[in-house]
Amino acid sequence: MKELIHKDVCVILQTVKRLLILIPIIQIFLLVIIAFESKTDSGIYMLPVITYMAMFFVFPFATYVQDEKNGWFRQGFVMPISHLNYYHAKILLNLICTGCAGLISIVISVISALIFGDCTPKVIGLIFAAAGVMLLISVIINICSNALIIRLGVQKAAKVIWGNILIVNLPTISGLLIPLLHDPKKEIITIIIRVSILLGIIVLGVTVLLYILGREWIQNLEE
Repeated sequence: MKELIHKDVCVILQTVKRLLILIPIIQIFLLVIIAFESKTDSGIYMLPVITYMAMFFVFPFATYVQDEKNGWFRQGFVMPISHLNYYHAKILLNLICTGCAGLISIVISVISALIFGDCTPKVIGLIFAAAGVMLLISVIINICSNALIIRLGVQKAAKVIWGNILIVNLPTISGLLIPLLHDPKKEIITIIIRVSILLGIIVLGVTVLLYILGREWIQNLEE
């Protein structure tokens, strides 16, 4: 499995090199936003964490694209490599990369808070909370995308994943938050919490189901 992870790390490093030009521009943009918003919203220091960790959501697709381009499913498994090891290596790689992105973005957020004199326990707590949530979202997207890529291919899986996020998830979250912003009453908060818990259970169930199906689908490639 180490060799599989090393193979994909090399692909990711090549992808990161292409982003090195954009990262300073993104960071300057983030610092400008923080400078304007930090006086009124301490949660703004979560922005670097959310931004940089979200950038790593696409990397599972990048490694699969390279595998498809190189004909991995036709030639790679000629070597004594377990299909399940390949499947789990993809999940583990994403966890490692997202974890590294989380640590780097936490440091950037804390330094930003120190620069603007807002490094309080509340701000630190918000930064770590954002990193935890983004890590959870990354794991869910990665597990679901791995299974769907094996079944549908990279392009169709990407359309399904991002189409679901843009068409279903974001409107749902916005629909939950808009009433709270207009009328922040206890009853509305209670309803939102209950609906959020229900959605979380559904997402967790779908993730576990796709993980199990993904194991079966990739093992079927051996037949």
